[in-house]
Amino acid sequence: MDLNEIKQDIRKKIWQYSVPAIVSMVLTAFITVADGFFMGNFVGKEGIAAVNLGLPIVYLYLGIGLMISIGGVSIAGMALGAGDKACCAQVFRQTIATAAAASLALSCVMWIGFRPMLTLLRADGQVIRYFRGYHQVIFVQGILNGSSEFIGEMSTGIAMFAYNFVIMRRIGVDGVTAFTIVGYVAYLFSMVVIGFGQGASPLMRF
Repeated sequence: MDLNEIKQDIRKKIWQYSVPAIVSMVLTAFITVADGFFMGNFVGKEGIAAVNLGLPIVYLYLGIGLMISIGGVSIAGMALGAGDKACCAQVFRQTIATAAAASLALSCVMWIGFRPMLTLLRADGQVIRYFRGYHQVIFVQGILNGSSEFIGEMSTGIAMFAYNFVIMRRIGVDGVTAFTIVGYVAYLFSMVVIGFGQGASPLMRF
């Protein structure tokens, strides 16, 4: 990227980077909606309920992934803007390795705690059967930079877990199914916002 070129028309550059990201995130959201459509029509309400019960796990993975990646990319972008390509490459490699290690560790935890979580939610058999070298300073700075993303995703995941917990106990599968369908609309709008942020943030960091 050329800093002078960016400064000439900042608004145009932001939209140039943001629009493709927004489109990709909206298409990702439509994949989820399409999954729900086919799940509801060909599997039934138990399938949709199972998908929603598993979403807090997805948000946990997403939150940790964003915390590590956004934090690392922020440092890498600043290093690239300063012309330090060696530091940028080092941060990028470390971010990828950290994300992979965190995903593996989290998967082990999920493997152990999956059944107890379903028991806590009182999910019956109908629903259950559908679930089948580091640089320390850079690491700490990356985690701190990305912690806001983690908090944001975790707030969504915790709220969804709480909703599922209450709905499953008071209404059952029908309630979770309805909650899932309404959530598709909110998910679509959130993808637009995330897409804009993903497109604009590299320019801001640079």
